[in-house]
Amino acid sequence: MNSCIYSCLLFVLFCWSFTYAHKPNIIGLSPQDQSQLNYDSEHFVCKDGSKDIPFSRVNDDFCDCKDGSDEPGTSACPNGMFYCDNKPHHGQKIHSSLLFDGICDCCDGSDEVKGHCTNTCKQLAEEALKGKREQLANYRKGVRVKKDYIAQAVEGLVTKAQELDTKKAELEVLQKERDTIRAAEEEMKKKEDQKKEELRLKAEQQKQEQGDATENKAQDEQPIANDEVPATDENTEVAVEETDEEKALKEEEDIQEPEIEPEDDELRSLKDELKKIRESVHDLDSKIRLLEREITDINKVLEVNFGADKEFFPLYGKCFEVQNAEYTYELCPFDKVTQKPKHGGGGTSLGTWSNTQNVEWGNSFKVMEYTSGLRCWGGPDRSTKVQVLCDAENRISDPQEPNKCEYSLNFYTPAVCSEAHSLALQLELEAAMGSISHDEL
Repeated sequence: MNSCIYSCLLFVLFCWSFTYAHKPNIIGLSPQDQSQLNYDSEHFVCKDGSKDIPFSRVNDDFCDCKDGSDEPGTSACPNGMFYCDNKPHHGQKIHSSLLFDGICDCCDGSDEVKGHCTNTCKQLAEEALKGKREQLANYRKGVRVKKDYIAQAVEGLVTKAQELDTKKAELEVLQKERDTIRAAEEEMKKKEDQKKEELRLKAEQQKQEQGDATENKAQDEQPIANDEVPATDENTEVAVEETDEEKALKEEEDIQEPEIEPEDDELRSLKDELKKIRESVHDLDSKIRLLEREITDINKVLEVNFGADKEFFPLYGKCFEVQNAEYTYELCPFDKVTQKPKHGGGGTSLGTWSNTQNVEWGNSFKVMEYTSGLRCWGGPDRSTKVQVLCDAENRISDPQEPNKCEYSLNFYTPAVCSEAHSLALQLELEAAMGSISHDEL
């Protein structure tokens, strides 16, 4: 019985060995491309499907396929690609023209004559592994910070909502108080106008009475008609008759309108009270305008989409900067992007936040758009697109202007880190560690 089982196993092993021994292992072809080959056929089919050739003509240093897929291991085709296995590091594709040129492009040296290159793949794999560990640690820290952000957002938004209710109530009280004082102001103004009218009528009456008295006096002083001039001696003064102009000037002096208001205590008191009321109204108007601005600002905050769990809320009101050779770029999330010359000068708006225009933001929370910035000379309004990426610290990087007056930035923040991505990085790390361990065996 055991002899029969042993014979069967040998037969299976022989069949397996025969099958795979006759499968051509094409040098320079990636495992994925190898798996797509039909080994049951006697012909190799070009990747673009333009031609099929015998397997013997693959890597024969003659280009048969238009896409160069039959010569991955030689430099015969101008568009050929060679796959470096690079275990335990990651594989890569290089242009076939780089083969056997004396330069080690693959870390395993497979692009050159055997023995020409030192295999550095393990060292690179270990360095990559270290980088993956650091990336995972950074990402996990970002996830923890994000949880803090969510907690801050819950508390902060509740506080904002309470603050809004409080300020609305304060505004209502002040508006009612102002209405009451304005009614008092109106009444006081009526009293002032009545008093002024009363004094005006009294002044007119005084003026009339003074005019009548002056007229009577003038009549009494009219000279007696007499053709004879009375005799005078040298010591007697001669009465000189006043001219019409002199009479008019005298009458004007006699009938000057008295200064009424300063002498009237009641009117002065009314004016003082009215001044105090108007100062109170002015003070209330200032307080009301301030409250209205604060209410508008709070509503503006509450209207922003801060993410599925409001995790971006703690970033509101903060700004982050990065410099390049010429400018300092400032990003204030959910507000604006500004560009300032490094050596002094005013800032230039590269766009402002708009809730209505950030449709893509609401779908992924990974792209912010800031629009309607300062218009370019002969061009459009400046705008900025911000890619949001995970990091344990908030920072911006890589300011670019890919098109005229269209800018781009990378914004790294814990708010975008996720548990799912952290798990994916963990699996990548474990796979990389397993690859190195397997290679050592």
